[in-house]
Formats: sequence, C-alpha cells, structure tokens
Amino acid sequence: MAQAPRKRGRPPNKAPTKKVSPSLDEPTLASLDQLVSKGYGKNPSDVARYFIKREIDDLKRAGVLAG
Repeated sequence: MAQAPRKRGRPPNKAPTKKVSPSLDEPTLASLDQLVSKGYGKNPSDVARYFIKREIDDLKRAGVLAG
C-alpha cells in the first residue's frame, strides 16, 4: 500500500494567537505593499507582523519590555 504524501511546511504554532487589526494610513499601507513586491512577505499583514515582532524583540533586548 502506498504511503500518504508527507505534508510540507512548518508545524502549526503551539502558542495561542489572537488577531489584531491595526488601522493604517494610506502611505503606510503603500509602504507595506511595496515591501511585499520586494519579497518581504506574501501580503501586507505578513510584512507588518514581521516588523512588529522584530521591534518587540529589540525592545526586550534593550530592557524596555520584560522578556
């Protein structure tokens, strides 16, 4: 009997997540779209998530946030 095809990609995140929907002005959204076209993410939400997480990590390293 043939084996089922193996799933690709990363496993699901085990940490619970919540959705956040920030309101952005047009120039900021245009910047996110520009970064998507340069390969920084699949869509503006991916790019925004990357920059938010990066800034939080920086603030933790600087001692501004506990971490």
